[in-house]
Amino acid sequence: MEAYLERARKYNAFYKEQLADFEIGKRHLANMMGQDPEFFTQKDIDEAIEYLFPSGLFEPRARPMMKHPDKIFPRRKEAEFDESGRRKSCWSKATVVGNGVGKYVINGVDFRDMFPRQQDREQLLFPLQFTGFMNKVDVDASVDGGGPTGQAGAVRVAVSRALRSFVGKDMLEQMRIAGLLTIDPRLRERKKPGQEGARRKFTWKKR
Repeated sequence: MEAYLERARKYNAFYKEQLADFEIGKRHLANMMGQDPEFFTQKDIDEAIEYLFPSGLFEPRARPMMKHPDKIFPRRKEAEFDESGRRKSCWSKATVVGNGVGKYVINGVDFRDMFPRQQDREQLLFPLQFTGFMNKVDVDASVDGGGPTGQAGAVRVAVSRALRSFVGKDMLEQMRIAGLLTIDPRLRERKKPGQEGARRKFTWKKR
């Protein structure tokens, strides 16, 4: 999380610098065209550049241009981290967004509609309750394969891994001890040739 905050601070400083340059350039163009800078729109900017700096370049992207920083450097969202999780044959991917309101969506629907059983819901909410982020972040997850119990476990692992970026080292260790970061790799063992099942043998009869 500290690394993310440092990158966010650098980006905000860069964005403010670009925005200041844009406002200065817009004011100069408006003055050259004899118009009020306060009401100088993006359309006016494009027309002024085309008039003042005519270009014979065929490729539009190679011609002179001046756009608002939001068009060139889109503003970043709040802290957002993607992680994946697995349990048996279930695979899940979860996105956790900071400064949320507790929204929890799985495969495009509310998690309560996706998992009607209370036991599965408790599995999904446990990472948020354990780390103290209940109703403080938004979760958007997708899951595929397996049954409800396996899917709930896969989402739990994915959400827990995404929450690692929001917590400190002490909480991270507690999460590891609690088993929130552990993947369950078990798969159903296939039937063996000459046997009744994966382990079960045919009953031996003497005659």
